[in-house]
Amino acid sequence: MFIGDCVCAPVFETFQTARRHGNAMTTIHIKDIAWIFVCQSGRLEREACVLAASLRRNLGPEANLIAAVPLPESVMGTLTPSVTHFLESQGVALRSFSNPTVEPGRELTSELLMNKAFALKVEPDASVVVFLDSDQICHSLMDLNNLLVPLVARRAFYPGAKATQGVWERAYEICDTQMPAQRISARSRVTSDPVIVCPPFFNSGFISLHRPWVHEFVLNYADCYRRIVSHGLLGENRYYEEQMAMAIAVVKTRVPYEIDIHRIDMALFHYYSVPRLASFKQFAQVVRELAEALPGLKEMLEQDIDWQSLLRGVAVNIRRPLRAESGNNENPQTAR
Repeated sequence: MFIGDCVCAPVFETFQTARRHGNAMTTIHIKDIAWIFVCQSGRLEREACVLAASLRRNLGPEANLIAAVPLPESVMGTLTPSVTHFLESQGVALRSFSNPTVEPGRELTSELLMNKAFALKVEPDASVVVFLDSDQICHSLMDLNNLLVPLVARRAFYPGAKATQGVWERAYEICDTQMPAQRISARSRVTSDPVIVCPPFFNSGFISLHRPWVHEFVLNYADCYRRIVSHGLLGENRYYEEQMAMAIAVVKTRVPYEIDIHRIDMALFHYYSVPRLASFKQFAQVVRELAEALPGLKEMLEQDIDWQSLLRGVAVNIRRPLRAESGNNENPQTAR
């Protein structure tokens, strides 16, 4: 069954029925949500502080903001005291967590991306948890009713669909899960590239998930990831192992979902690299306003040449963003 660019799972109908009978959330308030992002030694410290400041400005004082700090420090590094102080000044709670796929002494690639999965568990009491990649800014208030479906995420992008072509059937088999009949389309910005049709596939930089599904979903997420890695399905191109695991975990958990294309971006901008952020004038201006209002943030950002250039309005070359950590792929041992 082909369902185009924006889809809902077949079990979405079960969710709709539950709503009609009063067994599912029908409205969401800001106090119901935990907004979670990873803050890790190195580049992510600055990104997390910018994200936290933008969330606080747009979501208000009642928003439950949580910086998830990965352990162990011997692998992940130690947060700079000024970063901890700034986050606390913004009313951000710091919660530590462990990522069991990370093994000390072993070269880390997609394992760090699994920080996303385990960060979902740092606030067990929230009715809804929203995980955010740290390299985003919140530029307007989100319509919280867009999060009524138990799982909401962005669609994966064309490079991910291309990298995973031809392996989905084997991946589902490895994970002891039946591949769904639904298909989505992925289109390249290069018009001559062919449209790729694949099973539902998510970008894990935004995951909104309701509490009843968190525990089982994280277990399946981690289990599917380990199975995909152990079979080397993607060869050297390991970056998309985590996203494949998420897609299969959604199906295995049978959580009702919606793949959102536009509504998330109406409130959040995923910039991937600071030079790219600087090239979008309206979003760069958001950062400048935050820095002017928050001297601690400004002082922190001016210690980095890219952020310094953005604050001063200096044009810089847009480099290909590094990818590693919880959502951006950078080695935390070298990210200082």
